[in-house]
Amino acid sequence: MNLRNLSAVLFILVFTTAAAHARDLTASDLIYRVGDEAAKEAFQSSDQDESDAAQLWRQWATRYWNHADQLRGRPIPLAQYLQGNMNYARRAAQQAAAAGNMPAARFYDASSRFWNDIYQQLANGQKPAIHFPKREMLNPIPGLPGTPWENMGRGDGNGDGDGARSQPSQQNGPRNARPASPQVTDPIPRPNYHWLHGARYTETAMNELIAWYRRQKHMTREQQDTSIQEAKKRNAQDERDEQEWIKMTIGPLGGGRN
Repeated sequence: MNLRNLSAVLFILVFTTAAAHARDLTASDLIYRVGDEAAKEAFQSSDQDESDAAQLWRQWATRYWNHADQLRGRPIPLAQYLQGNMNYARRAAQQAAAAGNMPAARFYDASSRFWNDIYQQLANGQKPAIHFPKREMLNPIPGLPGTPWENMGRGDGNGDGDGARSQPSQQNGPRNARPASPQVTDPIPRPNYHWLHGARYTETAMNELIAWYRRQKHMTREQQDTSIQEAKKRNAQDERDEQEWIKMTIGPLGGGRN
């Protein structure tokens, strides 16, 4: 076999191996890897003394890992999963733009391009390189669902940008939170169900949140009622959003949550 033929054979073997790897990759595998890449960004930011960025990257990593856990055991075709994320983000960008929320529109547009980039790499049989839209991911938009800062600015007694299940963020907390002593002795319950684009309370956790509001003696009964109703409204909207994402990503036969 001459050198040219040998080179051609080696090229085919490498290309076939890459394509097979892309086909074998599951949605859960991919999102674990995205979380790992976010964790690497956190380490790099820490090395560069960028503590705020490191904090946000850690929260993004935790969110991705939590979502990857939820995807385990779900036989979702990876291409279908990525297309669902692209469609969801595009719709969210359009809705945000229509509402005049241009920062959110830019974030969701960047999210759609992020998932499309991975999709295109996989379609070409490549092991995808993760290219985060760093500008959008590191510029908080208070209250934006599916981000580490979704709890900021909600008036829930603790305005931090927590995106993890059990790691409350101290970033932004001193500026947005109410007096610290009630929070330290009786911290507000956090959403305990997370998915890629949002988070909410289960029924038991919502009852704990309601009980927490009732214990806040600095709030009037009317303020407590208003906060509870707002929390329930956000919860219901998040569940509707997830069901819409499931239809886009998994399809009507894909089931619901794990």
